[in-house]
Amino acid sequence: MLKLHSTSLRNGLKEVLSSVNEELVIASPYIKTSEAEWACDQLERRRPASSVRLQVLTDVRSANVLSGSLDIEALNLFSTRIPDSVVVNLPRLHAKVYVADRVCALVTSANLTPSGMDFNFEFGVEFHDSEFVGNMPSVMRSNT
Repeated sequence: MLKLHSTSLRNGLKEVLSSVNEELVIASPYIKTSEAEWACDQLERRRPASSVRLQVLTDVRSANVLSGSLDIEALNLFSTRIPDSVVVNLPRLHAKVYVADRVCALVTSANLTPSGMDFNFEFGVEFHDSEFVGNMPSVMRSNT
């Protein structure tokens, strides 16, 4: 199944987060603390976030941190609220992909920021296909 999303992308990401049972992969070069909190809150609505494995792929360049595009606090928040989490620095990351349990994915232009989720004109495609989506985390990890 395919589903198209445009602004606001928050509803599309909410659908992906609500389907997580075991594993979540977030690939986004820019992440803000407010959105990390929101994502953790969404995960905890169905189960303790501590029961989820999380992998965050992001671009932890000093330029991204100093410009305010990437909050180190957001990465710390993920590790505090989701103990089984890992942050992977992927220089020059541009992809924005959110994958739940290798079954559901949102591939989008939206970073995990308020602008990306609510204000910019963004576009995304939500996939529900375990054969197709199941390969995404492996492909992303092969580049780390």
